[in-house]
Amino acid sequence: MTQSEIIPVLRRKIGGPSPTSIGHVDIAAPKQNDLLAAVNARRAVLKLDPITDLAPANALKAGVNAEAEEKAPQPFSKLGAKSDLAAYQDCLAVSQQAGILGEKAAAVAGLTKLTDDPALLKVVKQRALLERGLELIEEDACPLCDNVWEMAALVAHLQEKIAKADAASAVLKQLASAIAPLTAHLQAVVREAGKVAQWCEKANPPIDASALGAHAKVLDGDRVILEKIVRDPAVIAEALQALGRLGTPTPGELLQATDGLAAYIDTLPDPSKEEAAKEFLIVAQEKYDQCRVTQRALSLSAQQAEKASAVLSHYGAVSTAILEGIYDKVQKDLTEYYSFINRDDEDKFEGKLSPSFGKLAFDVDFYGRGKFPPGAYDSEGHQDGMGLCLYLALVKHTLGDGFTLAVLDDVLMSVDAGHRREVCALLKQKFPNTQFILTTHDGVWLKFMQSEKLVQSTLSFVGWTVDGGPQVWTEGDVWTQIDGCLAKGNVPQAAGTLRRYLEFTSTILADNLRARIEYHGNGQYDLGDLWPSVLAAWKARLQEARDSAASWGKNIQEAETLQVESKKRVAATKSEEWMINKAVHYNAWADLQPKEFVAVASSFQELLRLMQCPNTDCGEFLCVSPIKGDKEVLRCSCGTISLNLVAKKK
Repeated sequence: MTQSEIIPVLRRKIGGPSPTSIGHVDIAAPKQNDLLAAVNARRAVLKLDPITDLAPANALKAGVNAEAEEKAPQPFSKLGAKSDLAAYQDCLAVSQQAGILGEKAAAVAGLTKLTDDPALLKVVKQRALLERGLELIEEDACPLCDNVWEMAALVAHLQEKIAKADAASAVLKQLASAIAPLTAHLQAVVREAGKVAQWCEKANPPIDASALGAHAKVLDGDRVILEKIVRDPAVIAEALQALGRLGTPTPGELLQATDGLAAYIDTLPDPSKEEAAKEFLIVAQEKYDQCRVTQRALSLSAQQAEKASAVLSHYGAVSTAILEGIYDKVQKDLTEYYSFINRDDEDKFEGKLSPSFGKLAFDVDFYGRGKFPPGAYDSEGHQDGMGLCLYLALVKHTLGDGFTLAVLDDVLMSVDAGHRREVCALLKQKFPNTQFILTTHDGVWLKFMQSEKLVQSTLSFVGWTVDGGPQVWTEGDVWTQIDGCLAKGNVPQAAGTLRRYLEFTSTILADNLRARIEYHGNGQYDLGDLWPSVLAAWKARLQEARDSAASWGKNIQEAETLQVESKKRVAATKSEEWMINKAVHYNAWADLQPKEFVAVASSFQELLRLMQCPNTDCGEFLCVSPIKGDKEVLRCSCGTISLNLVAKKK
């Protein structure tokens, strides 16, 4: 650090409250030569050699003997106390001068203008928020409340409000300009008051300066309020009170402390020229050394701040790039998964993850009309589907090949019924190496997962106790359960099991085959409502497959084989008779003998197998695709069976 760098710091450190009083050196705006001259003048009094450089260690007090140095720093310095007292009194006098009073009047006028105009005050409070909001607009939504806006309209709206705040901005600038010298003045008063209070404590006997300290504390609080008002108009009342205290006559209790200190100083003998010179050099050396330490700390802090700023900037750039890469990967998988389960009507869906102020924004496409938060337009079922897809995308990115186990606790309950098959297909096809544990209260959904071969086994909790925990019922293969009932001669239980299974299965097959079911307002359908329509739809799809193959000149054998075999198996179940007389269907099963019911159960098992994919790894019930619109193909997910349903146009 050079001497030219030290001089300004030394001047500030040892200087007084105004440019005309420099405290210890007693020279206005000293330069290096001025400081050397002041030091050498005192050295000459002590008959010491002059110095030409301030930098060497102890250069200012070089030659002052150790005994003199020990005696020089007395507990109370008359010269130092007198100088600090004069500086404090100068600060109090400045409070009454026209410059400070003029700035005070300007600040009061600015605050009064705000309090007299509530609309202007409101704009002042909103301006910072408006400007920040304008910076954060990245999409067709408000960055603060997420309400949907067209981006251009939102920008125009905020710019219009900011334009209306120009008058408020001018008021704030004028206010800041008036308050800056006031806060600087208050800071100087508080600083000098602290020095005077210290001298009062060093006096013998000590002088009571508690009133002086209390007054300095009040003034420092006023300074904080005045600095805050420029940023926070909410403290206008406190700021007006602080301005009211500024420039008022000095309280009598303060004069008691300062007058007492002045009287005590007058009782002290004046030091000789030699003693004054010694004290000057010793104190000057202390102040100069402290300046050097402070300047080095300032320089080091500046270097550290520069490094910290560079590190922060680099970290921000790298972390942002990494996060944006993660967002891109996750939103790509999210889009793929959600489009998969909603491919009937949202195959062009796109999700967007983007960093926003204090959060991660999540917006999704709404049928090509723009991207909006999911809560804006999407139904609860669609939102739940998005949540599942987002979870799967995030876990896939986080764990990669380590994503081998997942527990989905009732997360599929509100997925639209029309998309359940697609959810099952998504989990099977996109995550073949992941073990899913799913819970549900929905028995239909459970059977749906079973029929789609999404789950291999199930456990049912039929109750629980605090001591024993849950009571578990294992639901194995339905045909095994029926065989077990028949082995015990319990035909009614076997019949009930078969009926419930057929009802669940009929619900799935009716959806898969796009069967026509008579609508019930209460949503209740029994086997008699569902099964005949399922068989009718099954026959119709097979006939459509045969006609399509014939129209294209393809082999019709696969479709015809299914037709012939289906006719035999339907006849074996006697389901055709249900069309004529409901009394002969499952209501009469309970009256059969075990051997008779074995034939019934076996015939239904064989018929259902015909409607399933023969590939044991798949085993799904055949399904018409797409699920609405023109029927195109009857297939399973693995493609083992794929029957075209579109006939060649003539």
